Amino acid sequence: MKVLGHKAFARLILSYLVSQAGSKVHRVALLVLVYLLTEKALWVSLVLGVQLVGTVVFSPLLSAWADTQDRKRLLVWSDLLRAPLVALIPLLGAKSLPILLLLVFLIELLRDLHDPIQNAVVPDLVPKEEVDEANSLVLLADRLSEVLFVGAAG
Repeated sequence: MKVLGHKAFARLILSYLVSQAGSKVHRVALLVLVYLLTEKALWVSLVLGVQLVGTVVFSPLLSAWADTQDRKRLLVWSDLLRAPLVALIPLLGAKSLPILLLLVFLIELLRDLHDPIQNAVVPDLVPKEEVDEANSLVLLADRLSEVLFVGAAG
């Protein structure tokens, strides 16, 4: 794990794991919350549909725009902006399902902005000969967070 000797990359992996912990738990908790509020699978499907539309329609546009911006700033701000939006879900979203769908859509847009940038910045943080190892570690962190954090949320 020579690649973790690069401080900037090690910080990226650590922040990625923290971000993924929140995102994975949020994903499960959101669907459970919607079902508990409505007791209707239709609303759960609407939440998933809003997430899908955000990703399919806007992700390519956001990725292209992000390539013209300061990557570090976008990485930090996309995570920092998601936190208050998630906090608004029980405060506002639980009282109004249309507001909940809007919050979910905005959170998904920020995730669609964050994830491609995080992958694109890896070659900037490590030497060329360590990029494969770094990408493998990012993928491992992603898969590990999927198992651990989604499992814990369930």
